[in-house]
This record gives sequence, C-alpha cells and structure tokens, in this order.
Amino acid sequence: MKKSSFVILLFIITIVSLSVAQGVVSNKLSTKGVILHEIEKKVYDYKTQNSILSEEILYNSSLTNLASKAAELGFGKLREQFVLNSGSSLAVKP
Repeated sequence: MKKSSFVILLFIITIVSLSVAQGVVSNKLSTKGVILHEIEKKVYDYKTQNSILSEEILYNSSLTNLASKAAELGFGKLREQFVLNSGSSLAVKP
C-alpha cells in the first residue's frame, strides 16, 4: 500500500512539474515570437531597400545615363576635323 501511494504521489509531482515547465516554456516562446516577427520585418525592409539601391546603382552606371550627364556637362563628340598637311613626306622613297 505504501508503495502504490508513493508511485501515485510521484506521478502527481511529475505531472505538476511538467505542467509548470510547459507554462514557462510557452511564455518564453510567446514573447520570442513577437521579437522574431519584428526581426523578420526588418530583414524584409532591408532586402527591399537593398534591391532599390542596387537598381539605382545599375541605372546610374548605365552608359546612356553617363552619356546624358556628360552631354549636360558639356562633354561630347568634337565635330571639327583636325587634319595635318605637311609639305614633306614622312617616308623616304629609295
């Protein structure tokens, strides 16, 4: 009789301690879920900003954009032809 009451008491203590442990773990996980959601939201925002910045870099480094900015600053193709005419030939005929 003493042995059966000891086993029942051991089961009750085990059940109570596991229930308390489950409550503690659930409480910890519920607060971590909110923090995890905020972190995932920040990661998504950073990925969005990263893709926008990479598109801006690609646009600003494109040749058409560089050519238009160079034209605005006054750089461009020189329309005048430059020709040298000299009286003597450069090669000597034998």
